[in-house]
Amino acid sequence: MNMAKHQAWLIGGLLIGCGAAGLAWFGYQRSLAPLQQSAREAGVATASLQERLEKARVAIQEVRTLESDAQSVRRQMDQLAMDLPDGPAAVWMPKLIKDHFAAFGLSVAIVRMNTVRAEPELPNFRRGYWAVGLPIVENTRSAAGTLLAVAEFEQQHPLVKVLDFAIRPDPENPQRRMALLNVAALIRK
Repeated sequence: MNMAKHQAWLIGGLLIGCGAAGLAWFGYQRSLAPLQQSAREAGVATASLQERLEKARVAIQEVRTLESDAQSVRRQMDQLAMDLPDGPAAVWMPKLIKDHFAAFGLSVAIVRMNTVRAEPELPNFRRGYWAVGLPIVENTRSAAGTLLAVAEFEQQHPLVKVLDFAIRPDPENPQRRMALLNVAALIRK
């Protein structure tokens, strides 16, 4: 019986050992689960941070590009301010118009300021609008010279834009013709 007792003890010990090993394995698995969950969460957080860092890098590059563009625009605005004549536009614009057309042998009958409007994209500037009337002497060369003078006006003065141009009978003398144009110019506030 000694042998049977010994086998019973052995089987009992094996059962207890297997139970202890199973319990240890169960405890080990339970202790690893939070660590595995933490590792998964850390991986997700790391991926999210990497994505945010990449977005931040892109945003920083965009800001640098915008700053560079802004410097270019500032230089252009400074050049624009230097190109504009000093004094009120109501004085220098009619003189500019008369001087330009006089260089082409044309007299200016009318220079009238119509309106001035704010220029929202350029806070220190406004846009002024003028009506100009040029009498046309009755020969074909004068009409062609008038057209050439109007075309050159916009090219020689980049801050001035010819909005429209028409040749009509002179209201004071219907037998004569008059070139009428509307111009817009960028002016200081």
